[in-house]
Amino acid sequence: MAGCRVDGLTGPRPTAADRVPQEQPLPVLPGPGGDRVASAAAIPVETPRPPQEGPAAEAPLEIGPDRVLDLDGQAVEALLGEPDFVRRENPMELWRYRHERCAVALFLYAEEADGRGPLRVRHVEAWAPGEEETPPRECLSALARRADRSSAN
Repeated sequence: MAGCRVDGLTGPRPTAADRVPQEQPLPVLPGPGGDRVASAAAIPVETPRPPQEGPAAEAPLEIGPDRVLDLDGQAVEALLGEPDFVRRENPMELWRYRHERCAVALFLYAEEADGRGPLRVRHVEAWAPGEEETPPRECLSALARRADRSSAN
């Protein structure tokens, strides 16, 4: 290489056809039963799905017990809708909500010891048919989604 001069291309200039990737033959792999199958047939390729639009594209509404604790009755109704059942025993009210898969009981107590003041959620219980308890988050979230759909209509 001594004495070689490099001041430009020494061979033919590349053309557009040279820059286009050339298809390579697929390797043949043994398939089920020993048949020889092209590798593309053996590896399924998933087509990306377009992004969803509308309500399904929104993040799921997740409501945990911490979200309803200390809420007054008006705020609970705004979040979960009207209760299916209410039992009043001064200074407490039991609000029960039913969903297809579960039920929730909210225990609201008056702020003041003498039973006056707004009622606020102090305890939450959830259960599913045939089970003693179910995670309150799942049931509260389902109820909130149902209330959200109802208010949208």
